[in-house]
Amino acid sequence: MEVKLINHFNKFIFKNIDKFLETGKYLKLDLEIIFINIVSKEDILELNKKYLNHNYYTDILTFDLRDNISKDSEIFICYSVAEENSRFLNIDIETEMTRLVIHGLLHLANYNDKNEKEKSEMTKMENFFLQHLFHVKTDEK
Repeated sequence: MEVKLINHFNKFIFKNIDKFLETGKYLKLDLEIIFINIVSKEDILELNKKYLNHNYYTDILTFDLRDNISKDSEIFICYSVAEENSRFLNIDIETEMTRLVIHGLLHLANYNDKNEKEKSEMTKMENFFLQHLFHVKTDEK
């Protein structure tokens, strides 16, 4: 699996590429390339409207583009919304951005967050990877 960074991207994501690749291996993701796009609030809103019919800002959108020909996928992260989240959660932006990339990878591994049970499972998995691969302290034991 190869990760390609699109648009401006913080150095900390680049320095953690190996850990993201390790996360993908752990999840047994059958991917060739994951494009990670950092976009504006306007862009994430447009994508959310166009593809999910949601008229609100979001922090991340994940598109699984795998088919019989391609094994590529795309993740779109809104840096501005991630910054807002990090202030609200009282965590640094690096941790929030890392959590968002992990969240996108979990979606590509068929994890969902449509109800409370699924959200809880995804949060546990995000915290697992944050703690064990990225050595970030979380509230989860």
